[in-house]
Amino acid sequence: MWIPPRECAMPFALWLSESTLTTSNYFMLQRRKGHGGQRGFSSMLVGTLDNVLDTKPSPYRILHLQPSTGLYYGE
Repeated sequence: MWIPPRECAMPFALWLSESTLTTSNYFMLQRRKGHGGQRGFSSMLVGTLDNVLDTKPSPYRILHLQPSTGLYYGE
């Protein structure tokens, strides 16, 4: 299924960047707060909001960075 990418106004608000062995200048892997092993206050708050609002976002996403503009695109 193809989902057209949209501009991300705040790419780091509810997401944590994953460090990988190979990094790319054009793509970034992010993990949603509230998923995984971290249990800080912000992770618990985001997990609670997802449950209350009955939203189930995917735990990971891939962002595309355009180096010429510095904008991130993703879904």
